[in-house]
Amino acid sequence: MKAEMKTIPAYIIFALTAALPVPLLAKPLDIYQKPYTFKMSVTQDMTGDTFVIAEELSEKRLPTISCRLSLVYFALGNSTISPAASTSILSDLRRCSVKPEDPLRVTGYTCSLGPEKLNQELARQRAETVATLLRGSGFTVAEVKGAGSKDPITSDPSEVFINRRVEIDLLKSKNLQTINE
Repeated sequence: MKAEMKTIPAYIIFALTAALPVPLLAKPLDIYQKPYTFKMSVTQDMTGDTFVIAEELSEKRLPTISCRLSLVYFALGNSTISPAASTSILSDLRRCSVKPEDPLRVTGYTCSLGPEKLNQELARQRAETVATLLRGSGFTVAEVKGAGSKDPITSDPSEVFINRRVEIDLLKSKNLQTINE
């Protein structure tokens, strides 16, 4: 004798899930670790770390929102930026609410292939290419530098292309002298 499977109608499932309790007034909680002394009536008091869950966020623990700009990648031995990468850079700056007067640092990198002197020059050219795009779009470029093959993202030989990049950073100090060439 075969067992028959019966399906539950969708409206019953919907009604059951709608009946589940839902927190209406959810609040953010601050969770952190701090020392706590356990008071013992029979033995010596003991101090150890414990976790605290607080309803109020302490000012020093307020969450920070950082906006990361995507990296710009380049082909081997090349400092030309693609139209798609140009569009991506500018949309990232808008998404991160970067203002035209905010000072930016542009740093170019290469992979470890090739002589270091050539890599240093290529990294600088890549940074200048991106800086030219930014200046042409009205942004303030405070610093342009080439780091060559220093500070690689990966050392995996199959992924060295990731190291051929330009990074754009928003500088905090508004008192920097800008370099507009």
